[in-house]
Amino acid sequence: RKAGSHGVGGACAEELLEHRASVLCWSLSAGSQGARGQGGQGARGCAQKGRELGSRGYRCGREAKMSEGWSTVEMTATAVIAGGVAVAASVGAMLMGKKEGIPPPPMRKDPKPLPPGYEELKGALSSGAVLALPGDSKYEEARLRNCWNYDALGAPSGIVTPLTAEDVAVAVKFAAQHKLDLAIAGGRHSFLNLVDDSLVVDMSKMDAVSVDPQTFVVTCQAGCRLGEVDAECEKYELGVTFGHERTTGVAGLTLHGGHGVLEKRYGLSVDFLVSCQVVLADGRIVTASDSENPDLFWALKGAGSNFGVVTQFDFKAVKLPNGGKFLAGNRVFLPFLP
Repeated sequence: RKAGSHGVGGACAEELLEHRASVLCWSLSAGSQGARGQGGQGARGCAQKGRELGSRGYRCGREAKMSEGWSTVEMTATAVIAGGVAVAASVGAMLMGKKEGIPPPPMRKDPKPLPPGYEELKGALSSGAVLALPGDSKYEEARLRNCWNYDALGAPSGIVTPLTAEDVAVAVKFAAQHKLDLAIAGGRHSFLNLVDDSLVVDMSKMDAVSVDPQTFVVTCQAGCRLGEVDAECEKYELGVTFGHERTTGVAGLTLHGGHGVLEKRYGLSVDFLVSCQVVLADGRIVTASDSENPDLFWALKGAGSNFGVVTQFDFKAVKLPNGGKFLAGNRVFLPFLP
């Protein structure tokens, strides 16, 4: 909070100086100055800024503390801490900035209009499904929905928000017919979910999830995010390897392997997968499993971006020990120091 308002460095300077840790103070101050301007500009820029500030902290420490007898280890350790806090300050300020209403950047280009015939696409969608075009009030709402990184905000020609697999099939056939790029937006942690001049299928409204406590089969639609599925599994002390961040999309994670806190004992997300509902490029809706379309199922398990649009997943969960309670830790990547 201080980083986003009046600066960590300024607030903590006196206390830190009393403990003769001015190198940390200087890096925090520089970090807060950089962080205030970083809100809403994307995680990459914040991390880069943090690395720069960590390097600056090392240099400050070297110049200021060498004469006082600090060892290289002491200087490096302090600078590592300073740089790490600078990264945290930058990213924290970015997230705070989004929550406090810092507007997203303007579109980097004007999107190409959809080809003639899009009215037929709109008319073929089910009741409640939406086709949003640039200039519509719902276009910007759909473009910004669940946005994880402002840097990934492209300028699509249109955004379809389906409610059923049949709606997805309509969008896929339209894109194929008119040779449009087709992009799928699930949890939106990818840079490829809002491609310029594409037809985007925004899966966010297809977010149903159910758990069969007898068979341990977890069924979820492609718009689900990890936290939503975990919450249902937790009721029955069941688990699937599902990432480290609850807002990640189930689809993107699973179709590319899927790391998570359970992987060392139970394997990757894709190891739990037992079947998928898939919309193919010609609009057909098929099931892929070990017994139906096994070649497609094999292809989807770990390399599934371009074999079809998966609209539903079935996972075989495991019964977790200790009532489903476990202790997990995350890695922390500190800035590079010269």
